[in-house]
Amino acid sequence: MTSVRTDTAAPPPRARKTAGRARAAGGPLVALAVALAVVRPTAGLAEVRETLRTQTYPVRVIPGKDLRDMLNAASPIRVDGQIFHGQTRWFVRWNFRWWREADGRCRITRADTRLEVEVTMPAAGDPELRRSRPLQAYLAALDVHEIGHVEIGRRAAGAIDRGIHGLPEMPGCDALSAAVTDLAERQLQRFREEERSYDRNTGHGRTQGASIGAGVR
Repeated sequence: MTSVRTDTAAPPPRARKTAGRARAAGGPLVALAVALAVVRPTAGLAEVRETLRTQTYPVRVIPGKDLRDMLNAASPIRVDGQIFHGQTRWFVRWNFRWWREADGRCRITRADTRLEVEVTMPAAGDPELRRSRPLQAYLAALDVHEIGHVEIGRRAAGAIDRGIHGLPEMPGCDALSAAVTDLAERQLQRFREEERSYDRNTGHGRTQGASIGAGVR
């Protein structure tokens, strides 16, 4: 389950620091650019920094309803008219510093990349449901599916980080900025498709066991 949007803003001239942001796996992907002052170059590949947040919504017993109906009633996740029980949103934020020589040649001196992940999952809100083996099995399988989305976000962040670090010196900083934008867009497109393929191939988790039949309580 993935909905993706990309927005890009051009940074101002001269030496600067540029940042981007991306999001996927059940939420939009966003790329942004901002400018900051730059310092003299220092080489080195920074590690992608990651923040993972998990939030839950309570599923409660509804008399006369089966477990699937209870999950559907509780879930706040609606995408294109469909109800989903789990959702992962990841954001990639990148910033880079460059140095411009007197002749205009421009090179990246440092890049820092962050991955921010938000996972939304159901949780039993009643003692009766906490004892439900079908629900616990379903939650475990759904967790496996959402972890798959997290891993895609990690690969996207790593690809963007390595790509920015690997860009060569260019004749001008405008060309370098355009190269970063192009690189990021290509990587985002690649991982957007990977998200779509992952959900298609797993049936949004059904082939991984995240399925509850009608009538199950």
